[in-house]
Amino acid sequence: MSNSQADGNLLKSVMNDATARSYIKGYGLQWGMLDTYSSLGLDTSLAIWQTEHKCGNYPWQGGTDQSKAPNDHAYAVESWGLLRDWIKKGVNAYSAWNMVLDTVGRSMDTVRPWAQNALLAVDTAEKKLNITPAYYVFRHLSQYVDAGAKVVATSGGDALAFKNPDGTIVAVMYNAGAAKQAVVAVGGKMLQFDMPASGWTTINWK
Repeated sequence: MSNSQADGNLLKSVMNDATARSYIKGYGLQWGMLDTYSSLGLDTSLAIWQTEHKCGNYPWQGGTDQSKAPNDHAYAVESWGLLRDWIKKGVNAYSAWNMVLDTVGRSMDTVRPWAQNALLAVDTAEKKLNITPAYYVFRHLSQYVDAGAKVVATSGGDALAFKNPDGTIVAVMYNAGAAKQAVVAVGGKMLQFDMPASGWTTINWK
């Protein structure tokens, strides 16, 4: 489902019909469904997947450069906000849309071709792989959060936290301001560490 109005109405109709609802085994929701997520009446005992991460540099919003994907820090910050918001909504899985493109950023979409961001960008002229800031945002979560992890509530900051099946606690934090020293309580322990300016920190508490 990708269109918040048309697909949202269809999904609501299905979920309000007992017979139709019995055939539903899970949901795949693209980025356009975020704003209407809470009104869809989804069965949270089923799998709920976010299936399309936004690719940035949108021409209808005055994308910065339509000749080449920016793959910049601003897109990493946008990516963090999307990951955070979808996970807090309750999705079970989150999918990157463009994992690897060249540095120009043209995907195979011939209907809406524009210079899109990706997690990895291949410089075909230099034969070099560029790791983008957005890649590291995804890695802050994916390297430490295991399949089957449960979301843990957080307070007092821009953060996500999880409890892995093995009992480890993972917290990912974003600091939008200047570099600072942070103090966090995790698993009944106080941790103190340096937070980079406009950057992320992952705590993997065993």
